Amino acid sequence: MKTPRLIPSLAGALVALACLSGHASAAVTLVNGDFENTAGLGGGLPWYSGVPAGWNGAANNYTVGTDGASTVGNLEQLADVTGGFNPLYQDLGTLDTLSTVTLTFVILQPWNGNPIEVGAAIWPNTTYASDLGFLPKITTPGTYSITAANVPAGTALRIGFWRNQGSPGIDHVSFVATPVPESSCMALALAVAAAAAAERTDLVNLESTFLPIENESP
Repeated sequence: MKTPRLIPSLAGALVALACLSGHASAAVTLVNGDFENTAGLGGGLPWYSGVPAGWNGAANNYTVGTDGASTVGNLEQLADVTGGFNPLYQDLGTLDTLSTVTLTFVILQPWNGNPIEVGAAIWPNTTYASDLGFLPKITTPGTYSITAANVPAGTALRIGFWRNQGSPGIDHVSFVATPVPESSCMALALAVAAAAAAERTDLVNLESTFLPIENESP
């Protein structure tokens, strides 16, 4: 009769969990992605002036307005590209582990029906020499995402948006960095999964050995 090996399996699972959770934080933060923090801005609704907290951009009038439901960044005023490339941007910090990163945002057309064109990008530094991913010509309101996989630890991240045409609004900006487990962690997790599967087979075999035998009626 085989004895189930529950203790080794539990120990292995705990080791694997500790290995994987050791990289749970990617040390990057985005602030004021919904433009609700209006501290330091001039004016008041329906239009604020200045650069929203946490962001860098052009300090013009009419930079933050409303779409009737929430505050919205006005890329026509915040992202000045007439005198060079000067997007609305935010520096998020530096990754402390290999990660997959995703930038998500909503482009709106809240103030008029004129055609819009917006660009967005994730940069791996504080310059614009190269990018990790970008959408150069967004012309339709909606929710968009940019994802970059296997971004190395030590990468300083910057996100930004710019306007090429019209009066586009931007809202609900979010950023997620998901650590990529090291190969040793993945190997351990797979080994634990295989051991658990083997133990389940052992338990099934053990239970079948002791299945009750029904007595036949005379």
